[in-house]
Amino acid sequence: MTTSDAGPPTSAAASAEMAKKSSGALRLRYEVVYVSSEDGAHPASALVVPETTGVGMTSGQGWISKRFPTYPQILILELERRSIINQMQFLSHQSAISTKLELYVSVEGPRTPYDPVQDPDGCDFIQSIPFRRLGYLSLDSNEKSQWLARELKSVFVDCEARFIQIKLHKCHVNTLNLQSQV
Repeated sequence: MTTSDAGPPTSAAASAEMAKKSSGALRLRYEVVYVSSEDGAHPASALVVPETTGVGMTSGQGWISKRFPTYPQILILELERRSIINQMQFLSHQSAISTKLELYVSVEGPRTPYDPVQDPDGCDFIQSIPFRRLGYLSLDSNEKSQWLARELKSVFVDCEARFIQIKLHKCHVNTLNLQSQV
């Protein structure tokens, strides 16, 4: 995700991040605060780019849902601070591909942090954040590349947010994704 500056940096790390601006864009720091499921080898924490990799670097394996998940799968990200978002980028897996991503944003946070013991399915947590739907994007099945390529989608938006919800709908069925993951 990239943004225009939404105020002064809040720390030395934020100042260093601003120095990494590329053509006016700034990569935002975030953490995953909710995920409906994850594969043990590909946890949601793999979506967070370490400080040392910098802008434009990849961070490893990425996130994949558990095997045979219920749909939709939901990820909620909390940005380091309230920010103006200009662009979001999504890189799909080569075979575990969602048919559709829906995007939602909110400037307000939940009433309480997510507690998997009190709210195992996350319903109360998700409903406590007043999300606004931005829209959706469709992903290609990747059949033409025989599931060797990965699709990068760039979505240009102009919105303010502190929280982002990504709702992933059913997977594209293929012979390399027998567990129906996204």
